[in-house]
Amino acid sequence: MDPVKRAQFAKMIVNALYLQVWEGMPLPDVWDLGPNNPNDLYPHEYVAAAYHNDITKGTGPHSFSPWANITRAQVMTMIVGAAQKFARYAIQPVPAGFKGFLPGWFTADHTHGTNGRLAEWNNLLMGIDLQGWDPWQPATRGEVAQMLYNLMKERGPEVCLTLF
Repeated sequence: MDPVKRAQFAKMIVNALYLQVWEGMPLPDVWDLGPNNPNDLYPHEYVAAAYHNDITKGTGPHSFSPWANITRAQVMTMIVGAAQKFARYAIQPVPAGFKGFLPGWFTADHTHGTNGRLAEWNNLLMGIDLQGWDPWQPATRGEVAQMLYNLMKERGPEVCLTLF
């Protein structure tokens, strides 16, 4: 079972949200995507669509790490970012006292942990057994498919036709 790469997830989430992708769109200032093939939108333009729609900011200045396995934490952060932009009405703040299944050592992280708690509270992790789940492990294809399905369900039937 091959884990999901970050470039693959960019394409998956962009397609799940029906975002526009076209050759010649402005590319993010990342240096690790390799040369852009003008006859193929993958991965450059899909990563660009994810960047320009505030779904990801990459793994550091000028890097996206497209061929690295995407972690569950990174998927949760991108899913929450997409939900906050495209399904704003569906994302509710986590109430005080909420005790989810994600480990406390993880939820204390101010970026991924906060987004993980939002994902769990807002049913974006529904259908995934979180008992003993390590958010820093690579996301499986099944987990990615489930989280994208949950995002699409929360977003509703609307289709986004604008980019940025």
